[in-house]
Amino acid sequence: MWNGVVAVFVTASMVLVSEASSFGGLPDVPMDEEITTHIIGKWAIDEVGELGLKVKGTAHYHKDGTFDGQAVIGTGDDPAKIKLTGTWKVAKGVIVSTVTKSSLPAVIAKGVTYRFQVISIDDEMLRYKNEADKEVVRKRQKE
Repeated sequence: MWNGVVAVFVTASMVLVSEASSFGGLPDVPMDEEITTHIIGKWAIDEVGELGLKVKGTAHYHKDGTFDGQAVIGTGDDPAKIKLTGTWKVAKGVIVSTVTKSSLPAVIAKGVTYRFQVISIDDEMLRYKNEADKEVVRKRQKE
């Protein structure tokens, strides 16, 4: 008896999810494999950081699960230049990047982890929400 009830419940759930998706009830979120495939390469960073400072540079994601990046933080007479290396992975639609080396550990220390919830990604553009729930857009750069 329980097998029949479970089968009906599972079937009904699948129908509801299918209906919700076809009517726009569920967001069309990229799958981990799609994110992992598209993230490989160099991306331009041109945004305002969590502390309100301008950040401009590049982040380069490699197939082996490592990344490197460089940026200028701040504006005016004395902006800070920083270089980072680290590891990255994708889990449940989130790009998880952990810093393993920083040229300015007082600004971004070794061990800091960033989590970006991907909204969309393709060959040209990456859209995500950062940890402050702010939407950010990065554009691919030619290597």
